[in-house]
Amino acid sequence: MVMKKICLIIASGLFLLCGCEQQDFLEEQGNSDTALSLEVAGLGIWTADGISKSVFEQGDQIGLHIFSGNNASQNKITYDGTKWSLQTSVLLSESDKEIYAYYPFNSEYTPDNPVFIDHTSGIDYLYSSAYTVNQYNPSLLLEMKHALALIEFEFVAVNLPFPIMIERILIEGTGLHSRAKLDLQTGNLEYVEGIYNPAIIYGWQLDNEYATYGMKVNLMVVPVKATEAAMGIIVNFQFDSFIKSWQFPLSTIWQSGKKYTYRVYIEGTHLWVVQADIAEWTDGGYTRIPLIY
Repeated sequence: MVMKKICLIIASGLFLLCGCEQQDFLEEQGNSDTALSLEVAGLGIWTADGISKSVFEQGDQIGLHIFSGNNASQNKITYDGTKWSLQTSVLLSESDKEIYAYYPFNSEYTPDNPVFIDHTSGIDYLYSSAYTVNQYNPSLLLEMKHALALIEFEFVAVNLPFPIMIERILIEGTGLHSRAKLDLQTGNLEYVEGIYNPAIIYGWQLDNEYATYGMKVNLMVVPVKATEAAMGIIVNFQFDSFIKSWQFPLSTIWQSGKKYTYRVYIEGTHLWVVQADIAEWTDGGYTRIPLIY
């Protein structure tokens, strides 16, 4: 199973048109071309072992929730392999509209319903803060944020008389909820109680199934609050010749959009883990692609 991730910033100028009641405004502007360019700045789709392909896939869709006064609507932009397109034109007036974006698009996630995230899906869920647009400010800049947290295991010492194959690595426990509701307007998460499925990556998903020096393995998880971690979270390293477990500290906190690196040491059949770093979850590289309607 490939773990898909779109990383960094998505900067977009959407195809925004003024409504008929703004005819005078259109005439003042020449009414020749009200379409804005749509660009993606800094992108990447990652495989399970964290290697960026730096490309969007055909069919990728970003959902938009648009609020105007007491009214709310849903829209989306879709990538066809060469360009992006907006499903329905957005009409602007002097009144403000607030726009929230999320990835991937799901028609069931209307503005009245929450967006669900689940780390067993292998999807890198993204969302944006609110952006205000109107006829005088029709440009939309979307900065997408990761809803999940990224856990990275870096093998920094592997001293063995024989090679060991990774069968799977899983993070589990009653302190780790696997499903949550994301409120786009606040960014708050609400756990779906009673669902504690582990986050798993299998050796066959990696470029190299054998544990080697410098190897990095990434898993995405639903964020963890300190009060939940106290219930217990462990990581199980299952190799072909032995299995080792390590319990995360009871004070563990994993936040959305953060990458938590843990260093793994293996000496014979002994294994121990040390937390090394907490950083923003971002991708390297920077690319601008003009997207034409």
